[in-house]
Order: sequence, then structure tokens, then C-alpha cells
Amino acid sequence: MRSRLISFFLSTLFLAGCSLAEDITPPPPLATAQAAPIQQEAPSARPTVASEAPVVLSPSASTPSIFSGAVIYTDSCEPCHGASGRGDGSMSANLDVPIPALGDFELAREVRPIDWYGVVTEGRMENFMPPFASLSDSQRWDVVAYALSLSYPPETRQAGADLFTEFCAACHGEGGEGAELGPPLNTVEGFSEWSVSGVVEVIQHGKGDMPAFDENLAEEDQVLLAAYVQSLGTIVHGAIPEEPPIAESSDPGSVTGIIDGVVINGTTGASLPEDLEVSIVALDGNVPVFEEDQPVDIDGNFVLEGLEITPGRIYGALVEYQDVVYYSVGGHILEEAPVLELPITIYETTPEDSSLAVDRLHIIFDFSLEGLVQVSELWLLSTGGDRTIVDSGGQNAIPLMLPERFSNLRFDIAVAPDQFTITDKGFVIHEPIRPAEPLEVVFSFTLPYQRSLDFAQPLGLPVEAVVLLAESDAPEISGNGVADLGELDMGGMLLHNYAMDALGAGAELKLTLRGAHPLARTDLSTSNLAIGLGVFGVVLIGTGLAFWVWQRRSAVEASLKPDDRTSTRGDLLQAIASLDDEFEAGKLDQQVYEQQRAALKAQIMERMPKDG
Repeated sequence: MRSRLISFFLSTLFLAGCSLAEDITPPPPLATAQAAPIQQEAPSARPTVASEAPVVLSPSASTPSIFSGAVIYTDSCEPCHGASGRGDGSMSANLDVPIPALGDFELAREVRPIDWYGVVTEGRMENFMPPFASLSDSQRWDVVAYALSLSYPPETRQAGADLFTEFCAACHGEGGEGAELGPPLNTVEGFSEWSVSGVVEVIQHGKGDMPAFDENLAEEDQVLLAAYVQSLGTIVHGAIPEEPPIAESSDPGSVTGIIDGVVINGTTGASLPEDLEVSIVALDGNVPVFEEDQPVDIDGNFVLEGLEITPGRIYGALVEYQDVVYYSVGGHILEEAPVLELPITIYETTPEDSSLAVDRLHIIFDFSLEGLVQVSELWLLSTGGDRTIVDSGGQNAIPLMLPERFSNLRFDIAVAPDQFTITDKGFVIHEPIRPAEPLEVVFSFTLPYQRSLDFAQPLGLPVEAVVLLAESDAPEISGNGVADLGELDMGGMLLHNYAMDALGAGAELKLTLRGAHPLARTDLSTSNLAIGLGVFGVVLIGTGLAFWVWQRRSAVEASLKPDDRTSTRGDLLQAIASLDDEFEAGKLDQQVYEQQRAALKAQIMERMPKDG
């Protein structure tokens, strides 16, 4: 439990913000589109979603807050986009794609806020930006409002405010609330749809009863006024945000943090149990440094005060209910934002799995080993109900079948040992399936390949969308319902992209791979597949690519490493000797060699009590 807890909270704040916990994968409507190029319109392109059920982009239900957006931006956007939105964040140097300079006014003036809201909601996976599904709708609008404000410094906003008072307030009201002669300008709808350039056009040419101001205002003033008008639909427009309240401390010279959380029951008609307790934990890196239990009151609230504020420290909360553990999203406590909200939703349980489905299935075919094809798969399992699917004792027994003649089954390196049980036909998934929290299952296996392969994998669950990827020189993939979407450049990796129709429960995924096996590649040290492995590991896991990269880097080792379930110390020592020979022969780069040798040594140490 402790190792899984650490992994969970670390994944929620990977490198302080390329993604959040639920942001690792795109939502189901983007299943096939997220592996295809996003068409762009100039210059304020909204992502085009090649899906029958596109995400609906609509104005915010509440007025976006620039200050609230600043907190989110610091955590989730600054590492890539930079503190001032210039595309110069701490992670930008590791990316081989350009980072948009959000703070560049020439860029921002052409943007409709709803376009950037679409990017935050849907992501741009071809540029390694995940969708921020863990943020609420209002939070996404808040961060858009703040991102736009980066291009409007306070003096610019003040100049726009002065122009508004002089030329617009008489008709539209002092705060843009509307008056007898002019409609309101401070609406959420207006902020959502108006670009600065669009407002400039209205200022220049007029609209309805509004006269044209092209001759009354210099072009520079028109732009300043338009930027201010766009900001009227946000909170804290035209002024620097006020400082947030500082948590009180017994030491006047220090600032302490507060966790303000709430537990709710997400199952319709269900209530919270009595005597519920929440565990609040803190991690420095991957080291637990704090844990304290707090009672939950009758309304589900819990509070913990006087917490130490340490840069980089991750706080989170978890609660166990009916043998299932539910987590909050991890978060930082900052001096400028000392109150951290940690909501947790629990659910009633059911063993009935009729609502269980596979939102997305990604399969990547890799031909880096001669005579074999390595198949990496990502399954995104979810339930459409409002109960956690789990059998007795807090575990499931969901079988996942693999093609005949599979071998070398390997799981994502972050997998806990008790999550799966390997069988002769595949493996069994034991993890609970929680509502609104799809379960990602990432694994790989190998199949023999000569000049063709009839790939057949039984499906016990309905699959809503299938994405197939292979390198550009890989054998051709065909099958009933397979659509060839062409090649896709993902950060230097040129992949052939296919999509498949939905498949029902009990169906069999059938594919035909035909063509000569590409030459085996052993020198992976200069491969583009290794680019960004350390940076994008969590983000790319949403498409299965990170796991694929990890597999590719250890492709040669995979042929040497004994089966973990059957190997003895003698087998492992022989594997180390073979690994040494491969390294001395120049077939492995030093980093791969050292990593795999350390892993084999660790396995030997684990077997000491058994074999010694």
C-alpha cells in the first residue's frame, strides 16, 4: 500500500506540473483523434477532433478568476510555458517541440479564450500536452484567464481602463455592466468568444447603433481598449490580484498551511458512513515525511492546520471505505496559497461488472528484435455506473486474454505486485474499477514473426475505440474495420497510425501484419525513441508510448533476461554474464547496460533467502 501511495501522489504532480493525476490520458471522445494530427486554423486554432462525439466547448458557468488561475498555472503550466508565459519554463529545453509563448501579446491578441479552453480541455498530444481532465470546468477557465493576462501587464490594463472610462462607460456602464444605450460587456459569454483583434474590429467599424471610433482613437489605443474590454468578463480585471489570506501561525514570522478537505459519497442516494477517518500524508520526493489521521464530521469535512510549508512537498489524502482506497489529487502548499483543498469522492461497491468497458485500447507493434514483434498495449478500463466494481475483499478477478504463443509478458515498471496474476492465457486484473477514474493497464509481450502474422486477441469486454501504431518501416497492418490514417510525427518519432471500429464484448480483435521484418536494431543510444523519456514518462503513458520507449531501450536485454517467475540465482548470474558480453561487444549503450545489470543484481538479492 505504501509504495502504491507514493507512486500515486508522485504521478499526480510529475515534475510539478506537466500533468495532474487524471490528466494522464485524453477523455474517450478523443480516442482516435489524439493519435492523429490536429488540424490548425490561423491564428487562433481550436483543436479539430476527428470523432463522432466531440468535446463540447462552452462558456464558463461562473466568472473566471485570474487569481485562482495563477495558482493553477504555477503548478501545472509554468514548468513548460515559463513564469511569464514566454515558453521558457524549466522543462522547455527538454522538449523537441516549440512551446507557445502565451505571454506574447501578438499571439494572445488573436486568441478567443474558448480556443485556449479547448486546448486545456482536449490537450495536444502531438505536442506532448495532455488534457487537464483533473481540473474542473471552472478551473480550466480560470487558468485560461490568467494565461491571457500574462500578455497584459498592469500598466497596459490601466491604460485600457482609462480609455474605457473616456469613450465607453457612458453607454456601457463604468464596469461594463451595461446601461440604457449599450449592452453589457462584462459577461462570461463575451469573454469566452471575443479576441482582442475581434474587439478592435468592432471599435474601428462600429456595430449596430455603436459608431465607429477608427478616426477618434489611434491604433495603439484601440488595442489597449480592446484588451481591457476582453478582460471585463473576468474577476480581478484591471488590477493586480489581491494577496490571498495568510494562515495564522503561533510564530508571527512564519507561515503555516491548512488542508481543508471534504469527503462525499458519489453513489446516488448513498450517505457517508459514521466514524470515517482520512489519512493525510506528505511526500518529499518519493519519501513519506508525514502522516496523520483526521476524523470526518457528519457533513464530510476535515481540516488540518499548522502544516509546514516546504518547497516541492506533496500533500494528499486517502480514505478506505468497504475495502477500497480512494485518493485525493496531490497538491502543494505554497506561501502565497497556504490553503490546500483536498476533496475525495467515495462510492458504494458492487461485484456486478455489466457497466465495465474499455474506453480505449492502444496497441504499438515494435520490430526491434529479429524474428519477433513486441506488442505494447494500453487498456483504459472504466465503469459508466456510480459504484466501484470490486469483488469480495477489495479485489477483482477480471481476466485479460492475450494472443496464442505470447511470451515475455512484462508490466509497466510502476505496477504493484498484487495488481495482476499471470495465467497461461494472459493475466487477471485485481484492481477495483472506480467511477470517474479509469484504470490504465500497460504491458507488453512478444510474438514470433517471420514474414506475416495473423494477430488474434480475445476481448472479454466491449472496446469503444482502438488505436494501432507502428514505426514507418514496419509491416503493413490490415483487418476488418481498420482505417489507415497515415504517418504521424510525435516529437521526432515517425509512426504509422491506424484506427479500428468499436468491438463488442466477446469479440476477437483480428489483424493481419504482412511484410518483411525490418533489420534488428541494437544501437538504440541515438534513437529518437529515447528523447524525453525522463521528462514525458508520465505524460506519454496515456498513449502507451512511454512504456514502449522503456521497452525499446531494453530490447536486447529482453532477450537475455530470464523469466522472473522461474529464474534461479544461477539463471540470473548467467544473464549478467551474457549482459556483460553484449556490452563489451558494443551492442548496448552504457546507460541501458548499467540499468539492466543493477536490476538483475537486485533480483539475485531478492532470491538469496530462497536459494541460499
